[in-house]
Amino acid sequence: MMLDIADEKLIPLTAIPALLAERGFRSRYGRPVALRTVQGWASSGKLDCTPSRCGGVRHTTLEALERMLRGGSGEAEREETGGAKFGRRRRHMTTKRQAQAHAEAEAEAAKLGI
Repeated sequence: MMLDIADEKLIPLTAIPALLAERGFRSRYGRPVALRTVQGWASSGKLDCTPSRCGGVRHTTLEALERMLRGGSGEAEREETGGAKFGRRRRHMTTKRQAQAHAEAEAEAAKLGI
């Protein structure tokens, strides 16, 4: 979804950690959200800041931040805009875990007669 800077309140990305802290948001470790985390959200597409870069400072809108924290506006919109889902990354599978998952899949396929 494109930002509507005429109807929404612009805020710089650097102001988001303080804004989240005063609203009581914390990281999963209980610490305040770091600026690097906010920059990661913006670069991955989780936080929309597409059209607004003014004087070298990236901006988003307060409404876009609220949409992201609520979980976006739905799958169709994310697919339409190419934005990433908000959530945890999948961990890399170790070789042992990969072999175990393969064995489980083979056993399930054998059970089903495939």
